[in-house]
Amino acid sequence: MLQSVRDWVSGPAEGSADAETPPAAPDSAAAPQQPTDSASAAADAPLPIDALLGRSVSAGLGGRKLCFRPQLFWQEVLPEHAVSSSLQFHCDLASGRNFARLPARAGSDGAVAEVAATGSYARSVARAVADAEVPDAEEERLVGRALRETVQRCGDGDDVAVAMTHLLCSCYCSRCALEEALCEAAKHDRPRAAEVLLAAGARPNAQPEGLGKSALHVACAEGAEAVARLLVAAEPTAAHAPAPSLSGRTPLQVARDADLGGLARRLEQYARECENGPG
Repeated sequence: MLQSVRDWVSGPAEGSADAETPPAAPDSAAAPQQPTDSASAAADAPLPIDALLGRSVSAGLGGRKLCFRPQLFWQEVLPEHAVSSSLQFHCDLASGRNFARLPARAGSDGAVAEVAATGSYARSVARAVADAEVPDAEEERLVGRALRETVQRCGDGDDVAVAMTHLLCSCYCSRCALEEALCEAAKHDRPRAAEVLLAAGARPNAQPEGLGKSALHVACAEGAEAVARLLVAAEPTAAHAPAPSLSGRTPLQVARDADLGGLARRLEQYARECENGPG
């Protein structure tokens, strides 16, 4: 039975998987077929395996592919993924979804230990990878675009958290790509997306190259108070960090420049509380 990833993103989901063991992939396993049009209609149908589900972001990639980052647990293979044939595959005919994982190894007793797609190990890999693990600059750019598109298209709440968690696990996401997506979350006031990105290693006071300002600068300019409070809670000093591209303006000054003096006062007070405690 499928363990919903919604349980994961809403809170800890401990315990080992009780999924059925999928059949081993043959030696000549090739990349799975693309999901059919019925996949979206069957998105909530039960699956015979415990798997991390995703959401297609192909519209923003112009037909280019993302390198699939395999894990010990099952993950959905999206149409825009490029997958190695050395992996183990499972195709769910009822939903049209395709899944892949690193080949499972049997223990001394011959049994294959299943790794939960919603367990503590899976949560631990939903993070930015080291820069050296990113295949190349083009891959970093495409993954960043996929993350930003997900923020834009999925709204806020569990839908965006599920989709972004899948991308974090199944793609080579650099910290820079996460921080660009964090600025996108600030622009659209998506606090749930911001939570996922911060937990994955995005730095709240980072100023991505080409943007020249932090996510908190963006949130203050847009009046996105929910995201701004998350960023201040993660790094209170970010409220006073200047942006060279904005003539050294801090996020609080940006808020005042946008006639959002009330927001600036509340964030300034909140930053003091986060640093020193209320009182």
